Amino acid sequence: MSKTVPLVGHVVTQKEKQLLRQESPETKPKHITVMPEDLVKVLVNQLGCRIKRQTGSHMIVERPEKGKSSAIPIHCKEIAPKTLDIIMKQLEFRFNEEVRPYLEKG
Repeated sequence: MSKTVPLVGHVVTQKEKQLLRQESPETKPKHITVMPEDLVKVLVNQLGCRIKRQTGSHMIVERPEKGKSSAIPIHCKEIAPKTLDIIMKQLEFRFNEEVRPYLEKG
């Protein structure tokens, strides 16, 4: 899909903004309550990540095969959807296909 520039004087709709940003629905997490400890368990036990270190209230998780890492806040009851989206982008995981099935299994 090619990017298009809106016409002058045209009011850009939310749908058009989404297309311009090229957010793909398969990588954008749908709202789900994710507890930090559950996310760390899935990343480490199921998806091959490792805990690099813990500094204060954040755990640094590394994805060795990609050379990527991300800080996961462990001070909160649940991870906010936007924060979860950022973590998935940093670790290069597609949330709905790769991570969510393990979280829903419990």
